[in-house]
Amino acid sequence: MIVYRIFKKSWKNYIILTFLDRQSQAYQTALLLHCLGDDANRIYDGCHFTTPDDERTTEEIIQAFDAYAIGETNVTYERFIFHTRKQQEGETIDAYIAALRSLIKTCEFCDRCVDGILRDQIVLGVTSR
Repeated sequence: MIVYRIFKKSWKNYIILTFLDRQSQAYQTALLLHCLGDDANRIYDGCHFTTPDDERTTEEIIQAFDAYAIGETNVTYERFIFHTRKQQEGETIDAYIAALRSLIKTCEFCDRCVDGILRDQIVLGVTSR
């Protein structure tokens, strides 16, 4: 799931950097499917779409992969992963905080609570004095 989220973020940047949105939808779709690779194309072949292949958009494909790769979020599990994340041996404090910031995004904490919960987890999970 994390790999897919990274791919999705990279794909959005790629669209901007290459002005891909100026190309035809067929070109964009073909390029997306090419970038996804063979394993993802097998998954794509098993997806159900309401539009014909030649009318499909990259957004529809991304939505299908969102449903496949992410699905519904199990908030309890996401919070468990967040709360049990400790600083790993050799991990810098900056890398640890970045990992926590990434994990907290799927925990569905209220906006007012996020900073305090993040601070508490840093204090509880940091290994250096």
